[in-house]
Amino acid sequence: MKAQVTLENVAKCYTKGTMEIRALDGVSIDVKRGEFVSIMGASGSGKSTLLHLIGALDRSTAGEIYLEGKALSSLSDDALSDIRRERIGFIFQQFNLLPTLTSFENAALPTLLAGRARREDRERVREMLAAVGMGDRLDHKPEELSGGQMQRVAIARALSMQPAIILADEPTGNLDSKMGEETLAILKECQESYGQTIIMVTHDAKAAAYGDRIITLKDGKVVEELEAI
Repeated sequence: MKAQVTLENVAKCYTKGTMEIRALDGVSIDVKRGEFVSIMGASGSGKSTLLHLIGALDRSTAGEIYLEGKALSSLSDDALSDIRRERIGFIFQQFNLLPTLTSFENAALPTLLAGRARREDRERVREMLAAVGMGDRLDHKPEELSGGQMQRVAIARALSMQPAIILADEPTGNLDSKMGEETLAILKECQESYGQTIIMVTHDAKAAAYGDRIITLKDGKVVEELEAI
């Protein structure tokens, strides 16, 4: 199966004063369409940096990233913005819901920003909220929801544009074990029912086991790659 995401010898460097920090150092990875890949590593290993580069939130210092056959380094900022909006769904540890908006409005935000406010778009948002168990919380604002419920809204928001790829950065980090397991089960359902590609960063080996493959980073390098049991 052809890779949907390819990283070829990718490096990312930051300057801090007179020091150069190499967050990623020659990373090469292929992710197949419909695959669930878990990225593990200690704090500072480069996990989140890797996810940000794949999601076109930042540009690599060296090497190349191909997303569905397109070299990200060759694309304009506007083109990268289009990819982020239309092809990628982001799930973050902090939920990032707007406090003044309802669950429905938060989940529908990507479609509104894309100028897609048709009836079928609104219906799909409702369907996504129902799919993550939030169909009866459409009018609730974040302050009225638990952490697990807010993460469900964040997942529905990530799914609202029917993205080909979902990038999840420590999606269970602020949840208790029960809510964390339910969140991971929803991500697995996204893969199995909708054929979406999932790339998840986590420090939790139990969470990583939900993936088909586990890639471990250390000091910005891939040090291990295993098929999940």
